[in-house]
Amino acid sequence: WRSTYTLIEELRKDRTAVVDSMGSEAIAELSSPADREFHTLVSLMLSSQTKDTVNAATMQKLRAYGLTPQRIVDIPEEELDAMIYSVGFHNNKVKYLKATSRILLDDFGGRGAGSMP
Repeated sequence: WRSTYTLIEELRKDRTAVVDSMGSEAIAELSSPADREFHTLVSLMLSSQTKDTVNAATMQKLRAYGLTPQRIVDIPEEELDAMIYSVGFHNNKVKYLKATSRILLDDFGGRGAGSMP
């Protein structure tokens, strides 16, 4: 495994893949420090079965709307679905985004947990 890992490190030195400029980590860097945890979480949730370019464009729409847990809870499902329609499994992701936002508001004061146990 070590030789494979070394090869991957060598191939990734230039960091020119789409994921480097439009992946969840790169997208999060566009957010303010206060919003970064939630924006990263949303980006990661949207990224499954979705191209990085589509995820980046969708996150841009959501940030323009005002991406906060409260805004996600308050927006009607149909409107949220219209904003994230281009991501894979958008119908399920609407439900998961709303449920996650509700948990963050109820259990964590609208903020991420800060770390994994």
